Amino acid sequence: MNTPHDLIHRFFWCLDERDNDGVLATLASDVVWFRQGQRHAGLDGVSAALQRRSPTLFVRHVISNVFEMSQRDIAASDATLRQVDGDLRPGASGDIVLSYYLSGYTFDNGTPVQAPCYGGHLHKMSWVRTRLSRFDDGWRIVDKHMLPLFVFDSA
Repeated sequence: MNTPHDLIHRFFWCLDERDNDGVLATLASDVVWFRQGQRHAGLDGVSAALQRRSPTLFVRHVISNVFEMSQRDIAASDATLRQVDGDLRPGASGDIVLSYYLSGYTFDNGTPVQAPCYGGHLHKMSWVRTRLSRFDDGWRIVDKHMLPLFVFDSA
């Protein structure tokens, strides 16, 4: 059984490996994923966003400072998230909400590459808040909000 922390790491592992089915398997059917200033709702919405990624993008995500948020932390962050997502949903009893930093390293010169990648750069550092709910078959991500903190130049 995956723990909530494991599920967060699996989501980004699958995203980096371009395993779209693996990404979708970490999500609830009514998931909301807010990324790059856009809200993607449901598995179809997330799948469409994944399909729009450049086929030659090489990316790796690094997660740090993960912690489970208290009800006080959640309430404070709700106010921040409502500024970008007016349709922010309330959580359910038993949900776990994790906060963490996410750094993304990218390279895309129009041709497929694999590690080791010579080139690329630190693209962005974001604050991420992820809500997870427990289902009969384990934990699933029900919403994930990614807000940029630092956006770096490409050189």
